Order: sequence, then C-alpha cells, then structure tokens
Amino acid sequence: MMSLSGNERMKQKLAYSQIKKYANQLEGVSGVMIMDRQSVDTAWHEQMLRSIYSYTHRPVPTAVLPYPADADFAHIWVKSQLQEAGVNKVIQAVDPAFWLSMTITDKDLFLKGLWEYQGNRDMTLILFRPDRLIVFSDNEYELEYYHIAADQKLSNTGDNPSKQVPKLEE
Repeated sequence: MMSLSGNERMKQKLAYSQIKKYANQLEGVSGVMIMDRQSVDTAWHEQMLRSIYSYTHRPVPTAVLPYPADADFAHIWVKSQLQEAGVNKVIQAVDPAFWLSMTITDKDLFLKGLWEYQGNRDMTLILFRPDRLIVFSDNEYELEYYHIAADQKLSNTGDNPSKQVPKLEE
C-alpha cells in the first residue's frame, strides 16, 4: 500500500471534513457512515455511471420529466420513483475518495435537504443485493431518471441519435 504525501493527506482530511459537514446537514436519514470508496466493490456501478455521463454511448433514461416542471411536482415525481424502486439502504457517491452509506427514512426530508444543499436535482444512489444504480440527472431541459439493474440489458441513445426518449405524462 502506498503512503500518501503530506499534501495528499491534507486534501483527504479536507474532503473528509466537507463530507462530514454535508452528512451532518442531511435530514430524513439514519445510520450515516462515511466510507472510504476503496472499501466497497463498486466496479459495476462505476462502469454504469461512466456510460450515463458518456455523450456517445449513453443509455436511454428509464423516464424523463420535461421542464418547466413545478418544483412540487418534481419532488413528488422523484419521490415516487424512489418508492417504486424500493430505495432505503443506499450509498451516495459524494466525493472521489469518500462515499456515504445511509438508510433513507423520510424521502421528503431527504430530497428537500439534498436539493437545497446542492442547488440542483442531481442524485446518484448505489444499491446492493441486487446491484442497482439510481441516477437523477438535472439538465437545462429535463430531469432524467436512470434505474439500472445489474442483469439489465441497456439500449444506448448514442446508437440511434434520432431515438426519442419517452416523456412522462402529467
């Protein structure tokens, strides 16, 4: 195992401090633990994240909420997607070195606090047993929702640029 330089240790301590501050402000969660990213095998999850953020081989979102959507409706929509997916015990990717493990006990409080803190509706949640990845990607025109399971075959929008993403009806 390589030892860290003084500068790298200082950066790691600063990152840990920032994540601890973020974790302390979270509401609607219990059992929050800061984890060293290397302590959990998330190779599959990270591969899926890279594909979601790829411009050439991006998978088709599970659902899309077109903007302009009122904030209350967006909150209800995201909460319903999380409930349908059975989201409770999760790992949240919040930093390249550290992730948070937690149980979401109140989705309303969790979403409200997360969105206020971040200033957008981006969210990445990692789930195990079975391996799943849930991503909400907030962009200028829509809120994309990805729910990818390890045994799921992905279709890519990059394979067919004219392919229409299905829109959620209000």
